[in-house]
Amino acid sequence: MASLNVIVAAYGSLEAASADWDDLDRDATAEINLIDAALIERSDVRVEMVHRCSSRGWARGSVASALVGRISPSALLDGAIAGGVGRRALTFVSNGLTRDAVNELGRVLESGWFVTLMVAERGPVVAATSYGARARSLASLPMRGTAFDLRHAVQADEADG
Repeated sequence: MASLNVIVAAYGSLEAASADWDDLDRDATAEINLIDAALIERSDVRVEMVHRCSSRGWARGSVASALVGRISPSALLDGAIAGGVGRRALTFVSNGLTRDAVNELGRVLESGWFVTLMVAERGPVVAATSYGARARSLASLPMRGTAFDLRHAVQADEADG
C-alpha cells in the first residue's frame, strides 16, 4: 500500500518558489503521484494569496488548503483560503499528522512568505527528488491514511456543497 507524504517548502521570493514549481511540473519522471499542491503567499497571520494550484492532482486545492488550515489555524478564519476548507478533508489531514509533524511543518511555513505545500502518494520505493532546491527550508513528512480514504473525504465534502 502506498503511503502519503506532505512536503512544505518556504521561499524568500515568488520567483524562487515559481522556479521550483515549474521544475516539478516539467519533471515527467517524478516518482511522486501528486494528489494536491498549492503555492501560497502568506503574512504573519493569514494566507494573502493563492498563486497556483496544481492541475496534476485530483484534489484541486482542497487538500492543500486543509493542510494550511492544520498548520496555521488562523488561516481558516481570514484570508485567501477562509471558508474554502471541507470539514472531512480537514479532519483527515488533522488526524494524519502527528503533533511533531505539525510543529515541523509550521516551522517551515513561518520561514518564508512564499510557500509550496504538497500532498503526494508514494509507493514503497521512492527516489530522491531535487524539489525544493531553491527553498530556504523544506520538510517532507509522512501522513497517516491512504489516498483512497482521502479521496473519499474530499468527495464527501464536495457532495455537501
